[in-house]
Amino acid sequence: MIRSVMRRVVAVAAATALITAGFAGVANAATKTLTIGDTSDPAPTKYDPYAFSDAQAPFFEALYDQLFVRTAPAAARGVKGSLVTKYTVADDKKSITMTLRDNVRFADGTKVDAATVKANLDRRSDATLPSYAKFGPGGTQEITSVTTSGDFGVTVNFKAAQPNAPYEFTGPSGFIVSKAAAKNPALLKSAPYGSGPYYLDANKSIKANTYRFQRNPAHWNKAAYPYDVIVYKVYATSQAHANAAASGQLDVVLQPGSTSVPLLKARNVGLVSKGGNVFFMQWWDKLGKNYAFTEDKNVRLAFSYATDRDALVKGLFSGDRATASLAGKSSIGYSAALDTTYKYNLAKAKALLAASKYPNPTFTIVISANDASIHEALKQQWAKAGITMNVKVAANGGELFGAVRTGAMGIFSFDTNNLVAWGGLMLNSFPNYQSATNAAIGGAFGALAGDSQNAAKAKALNEAIVNEAWSLPLRESYSYVGYKKSTVKALKVGVNGTTFPLLTEILPVK
Repeated sequence: MIRSVMRRVVAVAAATALITAGFAGVANAATKTLTIGDTSDPAPTKYDPYAFSDAQAPFFEALYDQLFVRTAPAAARGVKGSLVTKYTVADDKKSITMTLRDNVRFADGTKVDAATVKANLDRRSDATLPSYAKFGPGGTQEITSVTTSGDFGVTVNFKAAQPNAPYEFTGPSGFIVSKAAAKNPALLKSAPYGSGPYYLDANKSIKANTYRFQRNPAHWNKAAYPYDVIVYKVYATSQAHANAAASGQLDVVLQPGSTSVPLLKARNVGLVSKGGNVFFMQWWDKLGKNYAFTEDKNVRLAFSYATDRDALVKGLFSGDRATASLAGKSSIGYSAALDTTYKYNLAKAKALLAASKYPNPTFTIVISANDASIHEALKQQWAKAGITMNVKVAANGGELFGAVRTGAMGIFSFDTNNLVAWGGLMLNSFPNYQSATNAAIGGAFGALAGDSQNAAKAKALNEAIVNEAWSLPLRESYSYVGYKKSTVKALKVGVNGTTFPLLTEILPVK
């Protein structure tokens, strides 16, 4: 029965609608529903797990199986096989050989086999893939070839040694889509093509508003997922998000802003937090292709000196910590001296601009409505130095994500307890879509990538990033996750190297 329904999915464009029809009885019989709220659309333009970050991992975890899953904080690099039952890393660390489970099927009825995994990994050669999980040409984790052995054996060969090869295939990096979707990723614009523990109920889902998942009764590891139905609610503003949590509408609250914390505490919403999350303005255009002034280091430095971080924190983010360092206090790359490297100095900002070819930089930035207050504050601060920033609120997540390729800069946050991950993202993925290079940053990153727990090398990378002004750090914040105490057991964050609890970590109160 299940397989016949799944095959019908392939025959039509509206794949998820047929899945919904085939398993309507499961949803109707559901007794346990988990409702999760967030302020960002987890799938703004498509259901391609390669196009997004760890922040969306709980969403995609419902739809797709992974090669490996994390079992310990990021620093420990702990993993266990998921689709992989056993593996061997070569002595030279330049290859990993994996054996896959032989009993896993996608929604289209096809098996998760070696040929399918190869098709997924071969997508890494697509240099245009705007992905956190990209292993594309020239990247530090570049894949040179993928070979198969029988139906379930896969060997991945890397250009350089990868001492943590299994870990590189966790999160979005390890999600596997069906062979049809891997060969034709355009299919993922309208529907997920996965083998995960849940199916998307298309009839009860509204993009950028509500996503409803129902249990896959045939999933190989269904016992690890205690809920019959999972509902993701997307809120346009932090206030609406907090109000929904405070009124008991949400079981789990992802990313409530620091200004919402007092309200949630007052309404007895459980809260857990993790430090080390640094918010910064990231230069997308480092080569001056869209805005000529962005290639000038002195101009980028002027932006940093024109930023009054203390005023930003005092006025908008009480409880956070102003910093010009990319690495937070809990990071091994932290250096107290870097906190005040770019102490607010309007005169110096003006002098740097006057000495450049671009004394009055003007640009447009595309933002989410949720970030309007900080951009308004930055706009006013930078105007004093002669910098004009026009602000446009994105109509949807797709426009926001697409602005990376057309804009000068954008706001970003990252858990900088893992600077190796930062380097992989900022140097080899979509934040560096122009493939800009920097000898100081690239050299420091390469040194740390080969020795990830070396504090001196981590500090050297932090210093290089700050000195070269590729990023403009603003503040160190704490990432919060809220939960309804009456329905969800106390949560932990950071267990799997992420600030977001995975679905297997969200357990109901008995």
